Formats: sequence, C-alpha cells, structure tokens
Amino acid sequence: MEITTYKLKVIFTEDMLGTTPLNEEVYSDYIASKHPDGQAAGDKELETLEESTIRGKTGFHRDGDGNIVIMDYMLKGFFKESWQKCREHKSSVSKELKAGKNKLTGHLFVGDRYIKVSVKGDTYTLERPLRAETAQGPRVALAASESVPAGSYFETTLEVLAPHLITEELLRELLDYGKYMGFGQWRSGGYGRFTYALTPVAQA
Repeated sequence: MEITTYKLKVIFTEDMLGTTPLNEEVYSDYIASKHPDGQAAGDKELETLEESTIRGKTGFHRDGDGNIVIMDYMLKGFFKESWQKCREHKSSVSKELKAGKNKLTGHLFVGDRYIKVSVKGDTYTLERPLRAETAQGPRVALAASESVPAGSYFETTLEVLAPHLITEELLRELLDYGKYMGFGQWRSGGYGRFTYALTPVAQA
C-alpha cells in the first residue's frame, strides 16, 4: 500500500474557542453516547474533561499533565468541511475529487488521537450573547467559552493512504481555507483562524 506522510504545524492567528461542554452529564448524554468509535471511547474522553462551575461553558479536553488537547476527529472534520466549501470554486482542486468526504474519511488519518496545543500566554473565558428567534419571539442567552490566545499552535502528522487521490496540492488547498474559517466555536466570527506549515516526510 502506498502511503504518504506529512508533518503538520498549525499556528493560530486568532484566538480559538473551546467546543466541548465542561459538564460531564451533558457530555455523557449528548457527546460521548454518539462517539463514532462507540460508547467506550466516548466514556474514555470523559476522563479528559475539567468540570466548570459556569453553566453551559465550553472548553477543551486535557491530557494527564493538564495540557489542552484537541481530538483527531476535529482535524478530520475541518478537512471535510473545507472540501465542501472549496469544491464550490470553479478552479479548485477539490472540485476534481468526487465523494470527497468519503475519501477523506477513508484515506486521510491523523497521527495523534489527542493533539497537544502549545498555548502561548494564558487561557481566558470569553462571554458573548447568543441571539435566537423562537416561537415566543427573539431571545438572548449568554454563552461562555474557554479560549486560547493567538500564537498558540499544535503539531501532528498526517498519513494519506491514497496519495494519487489526496494529493499535497489538495491538502494545501484545504488547509489554506483555515485563513478564513478555522477551528473551535464561533469560527464563523473569525475565531480559530490559522496559518500552517505542511512538510512531506521522506520515505525510508
């Protein structure tokens, strides 16, 4: 089987907001129970949460040393979301990849299950209003998210099992989308945007 490996470094140009509910009951009921690898894998992720006293606050998983981590499926999810958007451009490489979500799921793998985020500076809590139209009229609620500052970064590896389909050119196009839409919560508001360095690893 032909495999191409890349080193990937992602550097956040905007603060990134956490997406994980910092409440074990909420996480267990709505996240862990729907884990793609089954309930046992979801229950294991519960061990990486630090509960918050702020109701509804979102944040990050942490490893045994207290370091903030993001899950591998968040990175794969970014690639699939990016492919969906990039394929709408007439001259894009993504447009040539048919059934791209399926191919990215089956042929692109992240080297680390838990990807450590090297935090530059201090984390903080960002509070913001959420507005929604309901049957009773407009409503406003307060949302709170643990956040890491711009300049923070993470490093991992990518393995491509079908490099003739998922080319370096395609990966770079998908990662370029991170300049506009990045990781984490409220990314539509510009949070979590990033630059990157992608380096092919020489095969032995």
